Amino acid sequence: METNGVENIESAVLVQEAVIEEAPAEVKEAVLVQEGVIKKAPGEVTLAVDLMSVPEDASKALTYTFTRTGDTTNPLTVNFTLGGTATLDTDYKQMGAEFESLTKGKVMIAAGESEATVTITPIKEVEIESDETIKFTLVEGDYIIDNPQMVMNQLKRLSSNEDVMVMSVISNDDPKLSLDWGEQFGSDTFGYEFLAVDNQGNTYVTGDFLGTVTVGGESLTSQGDSDVFVAKLDKEGKFDWVKSFGTTNKEEVEDIAVDTSGNVYFTGIFENSITSNDSTVSGGESSDIFVTKLDNNGDKLWSENFGGTNDDEVYGIDVDSQNNIYLTGESRGEIKFGTALVTSLLDYAFAAKLDSKGDGLWVKKLGENNTNHFAQDIVVDKDSNSYQLMTGVDNKSITVTQFDSSGTKGWEKKFTNSSYLIAEDIAIDNQANTFITGEFEETLQFGNTSLEGGENGDVFVAKLDNKGEVSWAKDFNIDDNDEVIHVQGIAVDEMGDTYVTGHYHSKSMSVSNFMLYDEGGETSEDDYYNAFITKFDNNGEVKWLQNIGGMNADDISDIAVKNGKIYIAGTFYQEATFDDKILTTQNQSDSFLVALAEDKPEISFTVSSNNIIKGSENPVIYTFTRTGKITAALTIDFTISGSATFNQDYTLTGAENFDGSKGKITFKAGEKTANVTLNITSGTSTVDETIALSLETTRDYKVVTTDISMSTVTITKNSNSNINDDDDENSGGIIGDDDDDDDDDDDDDDDDDNDDDDDDENSGGMIGDDDDDDDDDDGDDDGNDEGKFTLTSKSNKSFAFKGGKSSLKFSFKSKSIQEIKEIGFFTVDDEQGTIDGISTDNEKYIEVALKRAQSIFSILGNAPQGFDTNIEKILEFSSDTNFRFFSVKNGTIDGVKKGQINLSQLTFSDANFLQISEVETNGFDLDFEGVKINMKLDGKAKKVIGSRLQESIEVLDFRSTEITVKQKATFTIHREATFNNVVGFFQVADENGGIDTNGDGVADILVGQEGYAKAAVENRITNIELSVNNQTTATFTGEFEPSAIFAPFLIVDGTFDTFTDIYFPFLGANSDGADHVMMLGDNIFGFEDLKGGGDRDFNDIIVKIDFSVNT
Repeated sequence: METNGVENIESAVLVQEAVIEEAPAEVKEAVLVQEGVIKKAPGEVTLAVDLMSVPEDASKALTYTFTRTGDTTNPLTVNFTLGGTATLDTDYKQMGAEFESLTKGKVMIAAGESEATVTITPIKEVEIESDETIKFTLVEGDYIIDNPQMVMNQLKRLSSNEDVMVMSVISNDDPKLSLDWGEQFGSDTFGYEFLAVDNQGNTYVTGDFLGTVTVGGESLTSQGDSDVFVAKLDKEGKFDWVKSFGTTNKEEVEDIAVDTSGNVYFTGIFENSITSNDSTVSGGESSDIFVTKLDNNGDKLWSENFGGTNDDEVYGIDVDSQNNIYLTGESRGEIKFGTALVTSLLDYAFAAKLDSKGDGLWVKKLGENNTNHFAQDIVVDKDSNSYQLMTGVDNKSITVTQFDSSGTKGWEKKFTNSSYLIAEDIAIDNQANTFITGEFEETLQFGNTSLEGGENGDVFVAKLDNKGEVSWAKDFNIDDNDEVIHVQGIAVDEMGDTYVTGHYHSKSMSVSNFMLYDEGGETSEDDYYNAFITKFDNNGEVKWLQNIGGMNADDISDIAVKNGKIYIAGTFYQEATFDDKILTTQNQSDSFLVALAEDKPEISFTVSSNNIIKGSENPVIYTFTRTGKITAALTIDFTISGSATFNQDYTLTGAENFDGSKGKITFKAGEKTANVTLNITSGTSTVDETIALSLETTRDYKVVTTDISMSTVTITKNSNSNINDDDDENSGGIIGDDDDDDDDDDDDDDDDDNDDDDDDENSGGMIGDDDDDDDDDDGDDDGNDEGKFTLTSKSNKSFAFKGGKSSLKFSFKSKSIQEIKEIGFFTVDDEQGTIDGISTDNEKYIEVALKRAQSIFSILGNAPQGFDTNIEKILEFSSDTNFRFFSVKNGTIDGVKKGQINLSQLTFSDANFLQISEVETNGFDLDFEGVKINMKLDGKAKKVIGSRLQESIEVLDFRSTEITVKQKATFTIHREATFNNVVGFFQVADENGGIDTNGDGVADILVGQEGYAKAAVENRITNIELSVNNQTTATFTGEFEPSAIFAPFLIVDGTFDTFTDIYFPFLGANSDGADHVMMLGDNIFGFEDLKGGGDRDFNDIIVKIDFSVNT
């Protein structure tokens, strides 16, 4: 090669980065030959950026720094190309560079200077989108391009032919995960934690520990190599109880589950024996499986062990609606679950089912014969079908297997590749779709979807439908060969969105167009990892990706999603940050348990008028308001129901794609409000019509309007219609009896007519034994004299009413507890609370009190979204009366009477149970251990139409001489349930629930008799069919015949034509004998849809009924 006299120098010199400082002198004084001219080698140019990622709306900028070495006498122009998914002047602005085009630019390093900078400022955009990248790449010029990020021993070319790229990310629209609550605990050793969440929002966590662990302020000390702890935290994250289990041997926990009653099940392995609550379960010398059941107070109900002569493992546990337990694990040889057993000479995976007492029902060997498999986890659907996830022993296949409740195999799906494939976790939604996640290398095929993992591996997430067919499959993006990602858990919420957690051992990771960068989590020079969580929608599209835990090393071991919150458990070193809460380790590493919530815009709405005359020129305007982040446009969904017909009774503007029932409203970027206008037409209808608007709940916003009645518009047929005040609805729809402004009748402001009879309905349900003489010749002053209402016994908390006929109004104020509580009363004979001569300390007192017990209303522990808890109840008095209060926790008084609810859950009013404050004359505030209500005498209040019997039975009663025509009802429906339930009403012959099938007025089929359910459905009101989507609100209208009693019924996850489970207010008519209907207030029915009484939350579907005045 010709050198023009310069020896040992080539036109381009390659050196080892590790030894460049020791290069020969002639290389240090390197010269380049360009067109025969010898030039001194130019300096090196490097490029760096101060931040790897910046949020779009964080008011921060990225700074790219161009640095040169060597001679700085003259200015230097550095060339670069601009790439990435972000667009200049659309997604960001820049300062410091000159551009020839959108993709080519240059920056000038001034004479005497060694650096120049380019500043990138993100632009807040109106469209919701994924993360966007900005890539600066150095290109050739009068300089040597140096890449300081190249690894040791990698060749570096001292020429302009090697490009260097530096990239940053603008993080767009990721929601903030705000902390609801967070706790930490730990011991001197590393341990995985597992969690479960019940329907009330209580969290249960379990883990292993060695030495001393502090959980909820309580110190536990292990008895052997490792012990197990279990703890319960309430909805607010406060520890309720903590328990430990163990012996001098080794115990390890593997999973935890909770049933609808709050009973806790945890499983793991042990050697020789395990002790809890002073009882011991013995095993063999090899490891065996244990399953322990605790009640909701943490007391052990039972503990069972299972296994064979070899080591056994368990990896997952779940519970169905009947409290049967499902396990999956591994064994070799024979393993028994009661009399059920399987055996094999090879390691095999198994699935097993136990009943609620821990007795084995069946066990099944998973996978093909004569092959080894590793179990991963198990889940159960609402029909008690179980789904097992396992990995082949060669780590090249995964299998999902379905069994029905009897253990018969349903479908099985196997996925394979030739390199590396393992499963990690499985979840299930309320439609029996399963979601699986794991890791793979090279290529993986899910149905028609091919995923590419590369040599270093990747993460997969897939959704299978209820037949096992692939709905979608996604992988993470591994663009950097150094990226190493491990997945740990998967969960799915009520909307079908999927959450995947894990950690990454690298400087960055990406999922679709969303990217994360290492926050500094290095525990040692070569060991660092960062926890992450990402969300997919129900179509498999990535919604966001976020780091979890902050700057130091952290990992996530388990995840659950419930009631709009994300619960995660994991481990952290030194310090972990969640929102504004900082956790600091007390040991080398500690564990965390946190509840997080996505910050979403909150949507509320108002209506300009609740009443309007048909053909009015004045429009009705719904105004929607959003709070929170408003920089982006937002579209919300709404539904209109009611008896009015679109384009006949009204027209609508301001909405998109309105079809007469459903439509959309869009908030423009930066706008807080949006409007929908209704123009009322003259129409052809001769009766009043209603329009009710409700918002659909979606993943993108929260609905905070709580009272659907506020959104209901009544269109009256003419200008002479009596348009009542909005507040009249809350009094049962009774219009204007006491506020008559006319001068041409005999009414006055305070009195009812003196010469008419009171409403027969209002005489029903009165407290007292006197006759129902409503005439004024009895000496009572029906209007002006409300009587006197006093607290007569401070020890027994009994009240007395003295005077004529009047009403007592109860109003809910607040609650500080999460449990459901029914509040009621019972009459007593004197101030001491005696009943039929039986004193309060007599053992028969409860029995006689229950015979007189009547319900006032019930307070939900977990109200569905949109349900208005400001409920009222009217009771009427007809004579001097003494009475006491009671409450039932997590149950009903009917359940107590039938022996289904423990008497320990029933409390009578006394000095310890009830706190009383007299706030006005004849008015008191009552605090029932965390539930506050107001009680006052109100002579004007009347019982709500239909509510006459509701203190004792959940029905509608229209047997009143003043009710002579059909009663028009507006139904408002709420739901907090997995099942798609439907509610109907049927006529009963009497308050005992008998059904008249031949029209003679006499009950032909009695409660409990064969054919009762069929007869009820056949005798239903055909135009009343009430259902609603989960966590949404809907309204319907219907009519009831006068002079009759109507009872509701609930069909669980079925239809009027096809159903399995149906429940009534009459316990004897229910197949399980349990209580499934509760009165939450006047004409407000709460339903429980799970067999056996389920979790007794009575919020699975709620029906609120308002009646127009129609007598």
